[in-house]
Amino acid sequence: MKPELTMADVKGSISDGPVVLTQMTTAPEPRKRNTKKYLIIGGSAVLVIAILLTAILVGMYLFTEGQKNLLKYTMNVDKNTKQDATVDEKDNSIEYHSVTKDYELWVIDDFNKDIQTMKVKTGSGTNCYIGPLNRTSLADPATIKALSNIPTDVNSNYTSRLGYDVSGTPVTDSSFLGKKARDACKGTSVYWLYPRCEDKSDGLQRSKRCRIVYHPCYLRYCIVNGRYLRVCRVCPWTRYC
Repeated sequence: MKPELTMADVKGSISDGPVVLTQMTTAPEPRKRNTKKYLIIGGSAVLVIAILLTAILVGMYLFTEGQKNLLKYTMNVDKNTKQDATVDEKDNSIEYHSVTKDYELWVIDDFNKDIQTMKVKTGSGTNCYIGPLNRTSLADPATIKALSNIPTDVNSNYTSRLGYDVSGTPVTDSSFLGKKARDACKGTSVYWLYPRCEDKSDGLQRSKRCRIVYHPCYLRYCIVNGRYLRVCRVCPWTRYC
């Protein structure tokens, strides 16, 4: 016969063995990151990059649009000398620039201000001269742009000598000039030119004890017979009394 077991016997058998107690621990919570801070920094960086790219694109667009309004030509003064002409339709001006071993010359015809600016740089210094723009026989930017055949060689039949009296004192405020003229004459003395009626300067220096200065000749676009575009030579001289 099988022996009968009682609950006491069962309990005793369970309590006789070793009892192992385990302590329950909770896993550490993951460290929270400041997500909002990183989002602000990232957004600011993207905004700065976007602003820089926009500024670059706008600058490229403005430069491209500005270049569309410029027409550039090269005139042949002689075999050794060339002269650049920049026709700015938007600014309604024409700038002539020539360089030789003795001088550098800029002439700006501003058709908005009706002022001609001449900047002469020589070994003795740099001066600017301004005077009224005589539109007679001059080609403006719109006229030049409308023509398909632009001459580059000077016609010897069209040469004029222009005489001017120079103001005794420099201009104190040149803010009335156009931007091109202001930029060209920045940091230099600016003098008014008063056109003379005479085409020749012979005898003026001796009779009135005046000093005559012959400035370098330059080329400009002119209209001949009311409709023909030609390259004309202009040789200005100034009188200081």
